[in-house]
Amino acid sequence: MKIIVAALLILSVNETALAQENDHRQRWEVKTRMDTVPLHAGLDSTSVILQRSLHKPDWGRKARWAHAHRQEDEKDTLILCGNVVKIGLEPDGDYHLVLADTCCKDSTMTIEIPDPDSSTSSEFIESYRKARLVVYTLWKQALSKGHLKSVAPMRVVIVGLGFWDKTHGPKTNDAAPNGREIHPMFEVRRCK
Repeated sequence: MKIIVAALLILSVNETALAQENDHRQRWEVKTRMDTVPLHAGLDSTSVILQRSLHKPDWGRKARWAHAHRQEDEKDTLILCGNVVKIGLEPDGDYHLVLADTCCKDSTMTIEIPDPDSSTSSEFIESYRKARLVVYTLWKQALSKGHLKSVAPMRVVIVGLGFWDKTHGPKTNDAAPNGREIHPMFEVRRCK
C-alpha cells in the first residue's frame, strides 16, 4: 500500500512539473514572435498605467487562450518608459523584468525578453541578443534562475510587442491585473 501511495505521489509531482513547463510554452509562437502575422507599422507610445487599463479579451475557457492567435492589439510595437524594479530568469530562459510606471510606482507590469536560442525562426533574434546584453550589463548581479530579485529602480525606455498573458492570481502582484505584458521586448535603453 505504501508503495502505491508513493508511486501516485511521484506521478502527481511529475504531472504538476510538466503542466508548469507546458504553461510557459502556451502561445509560444506569439510570445517569441515566431508567428508570421504582419505587425502594424510604426511605434505607439504608451505607459504601464495605460497597458494595465486595457480590456482583456474574453478567452472563455483556458484551452482557448492557450491556442489563441495574435490579437489585433498584439500587433502594435510599443515604446514606454518606466523604472525596472525587479529582474529574474524564467525557467524557459526568458529574462523577466518588472517595470513600474514613472508616475505611479505601485502600477507595474511584466516585461520579458525571450531566450534567442528558443526563438530560432523569429526575425528579432539579434534584437533579443542585444537587449539581453544590455540587461545583463546593467543587472548581472540580480539575474538568477527561478525567482525575481528586487533591484534599485532604474529608469529605462523599452520597445516591444504587447501580449495578453493569462492572469496568474493574486500572488503575482507585480503582473498587470489584466494579464497585459510586453513580450517580446526587443530593445531597452537606460534613460540619462
